[in-house]
Amino acid sequence: SETDKGTFPRASDIGTLVSVRGTIIRTGTPKMLEWTRYFICSKCGHEFEQIANVEHDNPFPKPTMCPSDKIPPCNARKFHPVDMKDMDCRDYQEVRIQEQSQALGVGSIPRSVTVIL
Repeated sequence: SETDKGTFPRASDIGTLVSVRGTIIRTGTPKMLEWTRYFICSKCGHEFEQIANVEHDNPFPKPTMCPSDKIPPCNARKFHPVDMKDMDCRDYQEVRIQEQSQALGVGSIPRSVTVIL
C-alpha cells in the first residue's frame, strides 16, 4: 500500500511505499558502486557472490561459512576473492531532502533524510 504524507516517514512506515515532499538541500556527486563481488572457498572450491551493503557505506559482508550445498557440508571459513572478470558495477548518488516547513507546526524543526538514488 502507498501513503502520501506531509511529513517524513517514521519507523511505523517500514514495509510501506511512502511518497514524501521536500527540498533537496545537498547532492553528492554520482559515484560508481561495485555491486557484487565473487569469492571462492579455499577448501572445496565453491564460487559464490556477495552483494554490497549500500546503506552502510558499501562494504561487502564478510563470508562466515561456505554456502555450498554439498553433502557433507564444507563448513570452511577461509575465502579468496575471485578476479574481477565479471564485475557488476552500478551508478548511484546520494541526496539529502528536508521537510517543507509549511507542512510543519509552529516551532517545529524540519527533519532531513538521506536518499540513495
